[in-house]
Parts: sequence; structure tokens; C-alpha cells
Amino acid sequence: MVAKIQVGKGAMPAVGLGLWKIAREETPEMVRGAIAEGYCHLDSAADYGNEAEVGEGIRLALQQGLVDRESLWVTSKLWNTYHRPEHVRSACERTLKDLKLSELDLYLIHFPIALEYVDFETRYPPYLLLTRCGDTQNAARCGATCGYVGGDGRVGRGGPRQGNWRLQL
Repeated sequence: MVAKIQVGKGAMPAVGLGLWKIAREETPEMVRGAIAEGYCHLDSAADYGNEAEVGEGIRLALQQGLVDRESLWVTSKLWNTYHRPEHVRSACERTLKDLKLSELDLYLIHFPIALEYVDFETRYPPYLLLTRCGDTQNAARCGATCGYVGGDGRVGRGGPRQGNWRLQL
């Protein structure tokens, strides 16, 4: 039995499957397999770029009778470009559509830093990439601390130190 944490009127499993950095093509089976092994808490976010595939994994698990929806706890997160009140509902609805769900158990603000609004049709999923000019092998995500992931997969602080870098929107 997994320990649970009281959140509002619900009880969130204390152990969950984090879905960041799982390749899109691997995500549906990863989610389905994790549910089959007993994971009930799925930690997702629009910024992870794989919520549609997470939704497919949930759909497969439900279809195969591995779990019912009431036994799952699904968390997602509002990205920085959707903080304005008029954008929150559409961002949440997009997440629900991608996850193939009618409700979330928990919807968090991903980072407490608001960015300029960017429409879904312009860029979705919303992550920002820092790429070295002419070298798409070195992609990085810039979070609240402006850390980066180098080509070797190691995390650094303060952003890339050498080379000609640009922000791609």
C-alpha cells in the first residue's frame, strides 16, 4: 500500500511517476506499464511535451482494465505563458484534451514566473529551447534558475558558458 498525502478533499499517492524527459514514442507504453505495476500517481506537465502520449498510455491502461479512473491521481502544471486569468482555462482544457481526461486531480503553476502569452497555434508544447547556432545537438531548457542541460546530459548553472547561443521561440 502506497502512503498518501491529504490534498484538499483527495488523497494523493506519495510516490508517483514523473513524466519529464520521457521520449514521446516511449511514453504511452511507459505509462501503461507503470500503471500495470501499481503506479497510481502520474506527474505530467504541458511543458514536458508528451501529454498527448501520456493520455494514450492512460487510455490503454483503462481500456485493458488495469485500473479505473478513480484509482489514478493525475497532476499537471500550468506553463508560464498562460498565467494570465484569461488564459488559464484554455491551457487547462488543452491539457485535459491531450490527457484524454475530463478532470485533473491537481493542477499546479509550473514556475511562479509569468512569461509573455504565446498562442497554442504558434508554439505548443510551450517549452523554450536554447540551441547553439548551427548545432541542434545541444538543446537546453531554461527553468527558473536558468540551469541548462549540456550535450553530455549534465546539468549546469547560469546558462551556457561558451559559444553563440540564441533563444528560439
